[in-house]
Amino acid sequence: MDAALESFGLDLSAGGLRNTASARQVFVTLLKAAPDPPFFGRLATRLLECLAECADPDMALGNLHRWLGQLGHSLAVQRMLVEDQFLLRHLLLLFSSSQYFADILCRDPAYYELLADPARLAQRRSVKEIAEAVARSVVPFRTYEGRLDALRRAKRREILRIGARDLFGLASFPEVVEELSAFADAAVAQAYRMAREEIERRFGPLDGLEFAVIAMGKQGGRELNYSSDIDLIFVYRGSEEHVASAARIGEHLIEALARPTAEGYLFRVDMRLRPEGQAGPLVRSLDAYRDYYEHHIEHWERQALLKARFVAGDETLGRDFHALIEPYVYRLDVPPSLIEELRLNKLRVEKRCEMAGERFTNVKDGWGGIRDIEFTVQLLQLLFGARVPEVRTGNTLEALDALARAGLLPAEECQRIREAYEFLRVVEHRLQIMDERAVRCLPLASEAVARLARRMPRMWHHDPGAEFTAEYRRHAGTVRGFHQRFFFDPFEREAATPSRLTALGELLLTLDSEDARARIRQYLVARGFLAPERALSDLDRLAGIGGPRAKAARLEDLALLARVGPQLLETAAMAPDLDAALSFVVEVALKGDREGLLTTLGESGFAREVMCRLGGTAPAATQPIRREPALLDMLFEPEAIASPADEHSLRERLAIRLARHEDHEARLNSLRRFKRREMLRIAAADVLAAVDIEGVVHQLTLLAEVCVGAAVDLSVDALRARGDLEGEPEFAVFGLGGVGGFEMLYPSDLDLLFVCDLPEGEARERCYLSYSRLAERIQDALTRLLPDGDLYPVDLRLRPEGQGGELAPSLDACRRYYAERAQTWERQALLKARFLAGDVRVAREFCEIIRPFAFPEDPSPEMADEVRAMKRRVEKERTDRTTRARDLKLGPGGMSDVEFLVQWLQLLHAGRHPALREPSTLAALPVLVSLGLLPEDEAGILREGYRFQMRLRNLLYLRFGRPVAVLPEGDEDQRALARALEMENAGELLEAFYAHRERVRAIFERRFYGDG
Repeated sequence: MDAALESFGLDLSAGGLRNTASARQVFVTLLKAAPDPPFFGRLATRLLECLAECADPDMALGNLHRWLGQLGHSLAVQRMLVEDQFLLRHLLLLFSSSQYFADILCRDPAYYELLADPARLAQRRSVKEIAEAVARSVVPFRTYEGRLDALRRAKRREILRIGARDLFGLASFPEVVEELSAFADAAVAQAYRMAREEIERRFGPLDGLEFAVIAMGKQGGRELNYSSDIDLIFVYRGSEEHVASAARIGEHLIEALARPTAEGYLFRVDMRLRPEGQAGPLVRSLDAYRDYYEHHIEHWERQALLKARFVAGDETLGRDFHALIEPYVYRLDVPPSLIEELRLNKLRVEKRCEMAGERFTNVKDGWGGIRDIEFTVQLLQLLFGARVPEVRTGNTLEALDALARAGLLPAEECQRIREAYEFLRVVEHRLQIMDERAVRCLPLASEAVARLARRMPRMWHHDPGAEFTAEYRRHAGTVRGFHQRFFFDPFEREAATPSRLTALGELLLTLDSEDARARIRQYLVARGFLAPERALSDLDRLAGIGGPRAKAARLEDLALLARVGPQLLETAAMAPDLDAALSFVVEVALKGDREGLLTTLGESGFAREVMCRLGGTAPAATQPIRREPALLDMLFEPEAIASPADEHSLRERLAIRLARHEDHEARLNSLRRFKRREMLRIAAADVLAAVDIEGVVHQLTLLAEVCVGAAVDLSVDALRARGDLEGEPEFAVFGLGGVGGFEMLYPSDLDLLFVCDLPEGEARERCYLSYSRLAERIQDALTRLLPDGDLYPVDLRLRPEGQGGELAPSLDACRRYYAERAQTWERQALLKARFLAGDVRVAREFCEIIRPFAFPEDPSPEMADEVRAMKRRVEKERTDRTTRARDLKLGPGGMSDVEFLVQWLQLLHAGRHPALREPSTLAALPVLVSLGLLPEDEAGILREGYRFQMRLRNLLYLRFGRPVAVLPEGDEDQRALARALEMENAGELLEAFYAHRERVRAIFERRFYGDG
């Protein structure tokens, strides 16, 4: 047969065919079915002539072959193709332009008759005619399923008819979209009637129930695409008993339109434009719509409602709905936030397009694309629709003409934009009808561009692909200039804030896009976030689209994040623990006023710094904020953080708080809240480096002292109220350890010692019991866990006789104890004894009692040896060999080395040198230098080593929320500590740590154990 084909001398390349081998097989099949050689010769010649005119000859020939195969290569059809001067050309043009249309013809081959009569095809069908044809299509069928299938067949036939008119140049663009929309209206109306009938058949008559279907989007604007979804909302009017029935109608209507059957589906239905989107009820009453639009309407909904149009159901209800929405859509007082939101929404669209690499190829969303026109026109409608009713239309072309007639757009520019809009929409149609998919991007390959150009309804001169590209760019440039000028410039002063975002802000604006998320993830990794997925999740939560109550992103939430997020992330990136800093901000925001906090963080660099430094350095210190969000007000005042409180102001502030309560328990709770607030203030100043380590420990000590004083006063008042205490108690509280030495750290306990003076005679026993109760009450006031927490752990083991001794020993008992039974370690403890609260006379007498014991004028060599032995025992028994090198307090070169050395020198020399009777280790060092007991350079090394490790212990507590005395080994923890100390990395931290330790240890061993 190939040889027979050769005899015809056909030049297949003349038809523009690329795959000549495949084409040859088709021609062989045609030859077999031909009645005689002359007939085949005429058919083949005509076929090659028509193929040469096609955009894609190979596609056209292949689809023709499929179609003829469905007809069994009928001789009658072949004769018709030869004899009909239009049919073959029309078939091949359609087959080369749309696989979707070709598939319809191959499924229903007889539909070719639609193409055989050009005069009839050229006739424009009215909306009424289309509706009548759709209604007739279901008449022969009695079952619900049968009518569903009939509607789907009617769609295929009607879409083929409209598409043929479009491809053959028999209909303008406005006519095409109007007929597509008219069919959608008719299909929705018929589906509604079917759905209502089905519900009434199942559940009984629905007398009194009005139901209306409102089209939105492109259907509402009567400008539907070939592959568009349809956007609908449903409204009803009726009584309470109709609520369930209205919902059933809505559900059945969606099913009738969208459910695939053996004949396919009618339309994909999108209901997300209804109030509250997917979370809202499917059907609302007219009154419910009124209430929602009165109190909750968002700006994007105003924009969407521009295209609202009644299409099915009760027409009166449809008119009432339209009358209802007009005042909410068209307002005389257009808020600047509406303009800003439209701009941000458009920016989101553009950013997504850019991230997808489609900025200059996306016909709809790209640079100079369809949305540039639509958004600009819709903004002008929203701005002027209240004053100029003529512009109130959902159709873009009608709106353009109305804006020009109203003088709101220059007529010449309006015409250019109209031409560009029609050109771009036709391009979009040609892309979509290929496979009935919502394709929006121009092809990249030059051959594909050329084929697209040849599908356009116009003639090109020499190079269709190049000429099409030039025309596309010309129209896009015109559109972009129009969009920029009218969408931004005239209203810049009206906008609440300018639509200028950083590159990162633009990404955050499109956080719900996978492309944006990938780029944000890259940014987070580059900035040093160790857990980018966690950070991304935190950003989701800030935008309201993450966590257990996740929902679809709202533009205003994304816009706020886009403005604040870049600064927030940059500030968080400077925190010691970046991930913890961001998570803290998110947690606080979600527990309180998220929008208010983000707005504050966007406006105040100090607020951002406080939040991120606290969250990234001191998670433990942030607990009060979680309990009492009002504390943020204090944190955001620079003066409150940077100005250290003195003892007088602390006592004054506390007195004001306590005066608000009369009940003892309430006062104790108030005391705890006061301590919590002040600890937070100190921690904030600490992490912001507003005070140095000496300032921090001083502030912590003052706070502890004030709290102890308040606990004593409250306990005295409580005992007096019960009649357990008379007069002024001769009772004093001394601080030892950190609180006595003005060296309180965050994790420090309170080492306290209570002492009293008992009278002689009968009152002695009564006073002893009262003072014992007072001591117990003070301890309870400080340690008891209440709803507002506790104050401090208290250690009373440094009193005479330790745990076995009296809780509040008398002066006489202390005098006997320190003269007869006290041990050397107690001398060291008493070096830091400092009066905190109570009776001044008792305190003075106690100091006289302990002075010769703590500061002996002629210390014995045995005492020095005992101190050394004690230090060796501590190092051996109280440290773990595996962690000793990293033990900040007791390890070699740790804080204990400095403390023991200073205390040893004080025990040896303070008896003769009163200036050395200094409870603070750091304060004692310069005194030792001035007395010639320690070289200045060595004192400096001890001081810096001690300060460095005090700072580390504080940071460890702030990070973990518990006392940690060992430098952690984890990379993440060491990195956070290093950054908190303003070091580059963990390596620098370790280098400094071990350098301090080695220098301190060398001095300690030489001075403490050696002869020096």
